[in-house]
Amino acid sequence: MKNLLARGAVWIAATRTVINLIGFCSTLLLARLLLPEDFGLVAIANTVILILTSVTEISLTSVLVQHKDPSDDHYDTAFTLGAIRALILAAVAALLAWPIASAYGDDRLVALILAFAAASALGGFNNPKLAQFTRALIFHQEFILGLSAKLLGFIGAAIIAIVWHSYWALLVGSLVSQLSNLIVSYALVRYKPRLSLGKAREILSFSVWLTLSQVVTTLNYRFDTLFLGMFVGKTPLGHYSFGDNLANMVTREATSPVANTLFPAFARLTDNIDRMRSAYFKSQGVLFAIAFPIGAGFAMVAEPLILLTVGEKWRGAIFVVQIIAATTGWSAISATYMPLAMAMGQTRAVFNRDLISFATRIPILVLGLWAGGLVGFVYARVIAATIGVVLNMLLIRSLIGVNVRRQFSANIRPIIAAGAMVLILLVVRQQMAVFQTTTTMQLLGLALQVALGGAVYVLATWAAWTVWGRPDGVESEIAAVIARITKRAGAST
Repeated sequence: MKNLLARGAVWIAATRTVINLIGFCSTLLLARLLLPEDFGLVAIANTVILILTSVTEISLTSVLVQHKDPSDDHYDTAFTLGAIRALILAAVAALLAWPIASAYGDDRLVALILAFAAASALGGFNNPKLAQFTRALIFHQEFILGLSAKLLGFIGAAIIAIVWHSYWALLVGSLVSQLSNLIVSYALVRYKPRLSLGKAREILSFSVWLTLSQVVTTLNYRFDTLFLGMFVGKTPLGHYSFGDNLANMVTREATSPVANTLFPAFARLTDNIDRMRSAYFKSQGVLFAIAFPIGAGFAMVAEPLILLTVGEKWRGAIFVVQIIAATTGWSAISATYMPLAMAMGQTRAVFNRDLISFATRIPILVLGLWAGGLVGFVYARVIAATIGVVLNMLLIRSLIGVNVRRQFSANIRPIIAAGAMVLILLVVRQQMAVFQTTTTMQLLGLALQVALGGAVYVLATWAAWTVWGRPDGVESEIAAVIARITKRAGAST
């Protein structure tokens, strides 16, 4: 299974690398061609649809992956439920579009909400048999789906932005991506849709708590967009939305190669708690060792990157990227709680955790906005994220019997190494500031900081691992892989 997971992680790593590169270029291109107000307007419409989507979400793929032996009737029922959900989503969006536009005082939101609803509804008709790949720990289809959707969406959005400089570019990209996913899903796996509700009770009994959890989570993490849109205006909201998207794209997405393999992998270990505990520590160690330095490093280079790529009009987003990138990287210390709980069938525990998070996070954000405006709001996210980490660790303790202290101490070496990286970059950046008088020098300085940061983190990690006596962990796994590659290279020569 480790070999299957390794191959799966490679496929997903390739997928996320290509998707993130395209997404990063797309975000920067659209930011240069559009205004912060455009991003703020579209963020409101998109958030409304994301909330409606979460309310109607049934977690069909998770059900099919977790099931021991799904039949054709399971797949047909999943397709039927997905289609019903899509129609309900479109109808509810149509009813709410005008009242929401009136509440924000902008009639443009009507067409945007309806268009985003149509794009989202397409996902309800995707091929449910794609779950067969995930069940078998095969992930090459992720590369095909992700590449086609992201590339075509980028092309569609770029054409609209270049020709018309319109906020509709953001919508067209989403619509083209969803349509591509729908078509490619049926090209990958042969499936003839049939309407059936024969397994509806079985599917819904598993997914009901996941659905409720998704509703609470979406409200929790999308509340900020709707709330800020009412109190700070569309331009500051555009800075926040752009910064949040950019920070998460680099930080959270970097962990997808490992995270996307965990649910089906954990599902195979539910009969052996010792193996489950061991798998948790190894996978969690890899996730945090990737996410935390990327988040901290991106926060360090956010200012020159944004000013060089999208210009002064996005200066207001720099602070948002710096804080959220570092916060998201830190939050990865407990990011595997969801696949772990789902694999063990503890979906109600996930809902309870998300409900507590919602009840604590929203008051903290409101207080932060009241006390310090957008800056206070962003700092409030740091506090809320730290509380979320504690909640995740408590849930993990209840699932596999590992206390919070051990969960934290298992990740201490990446924290030390990332701290060393940040200190070195702070010193180097101060020394380089004198020489960065031209755009070319600034670009070279940015590239040097990225390369130096990566090198310092790797060396500091190796040093910390050596001081610790080279214990079993993510470093030993990487060392073993390097040794195997070196051995094969030597044998081939």
